Amino acid sequence: MRDCAEGAVASGTHLAFLASNNIYFHIRVEPSADGREGRVVTCYKEAPDPEPGAAGPTVRWRKLAKKRRKAEQGLLGVQYNGILAEPAPLVVKESDHWFWKGTGLRDGDGIPDLVGVEADGFDPSMPRPADSEQTLLAASPYKDSWGRGRREQNTSLCENAEGTLVFVAGTFHWPLALNEPDHLSPLVQRATRNLVEKMLEPRR
Repeated sequence: MRDCAEGAVASGTHLAFLASNNIYFHIRVEPSADGREGRVVTCYKEAPDPEPGAAGPTVRWRKLAKKRRKAEQGLLGVQYNGILAEPAPLVVKESDHWFWKGTGLRDGDGIPDLVGVEADGFDPSMPRPADSEQTLLAASPYKDSWGRGRREQNTSLCENAEGTLVFVAGTFHWPLALNEPDHLSPLVQRATRNLVEKMLEPRR
């Protein structure tokens, strides 16, 4: 699945992840007890993997290869970095970018309670998407429920040399802002519309 996603980007397919904590654990899919293929998701997480196979053990992607070469940020541009103690505003960054067009938002403006449950952030010590220009569209401080203090959520957009986009919202609450009555946000709807319309533009 990871190889397919990377291959899709390489061949010009845009990707949009409208949540957070994407591609966190390297898993494998095994047969069920009655022999049906691809029925059981196997992931040992912190426990030793007794049969890792050619693809390697079922650990976090960021721990799978030496020098963290397979960290999920290498595809996504950001990666999971915490669970929120309570929802926090998404703080806008790069408000002059086409992504925010028509929202009227400015740098530092907050969209209330948009960062919720889990969050992604950019880690400068991890790999970044190759041959891509990255824009961090939000930089939102939040309090981590694990007691690790204040952390930062980032919404990310990467564009490679061929114009292929990889967008990551970096928060579980983004889909709620699109159509859930109690969380509906015209600002998020407009920004997401901008993204989809950009992805649908004809290529040169």
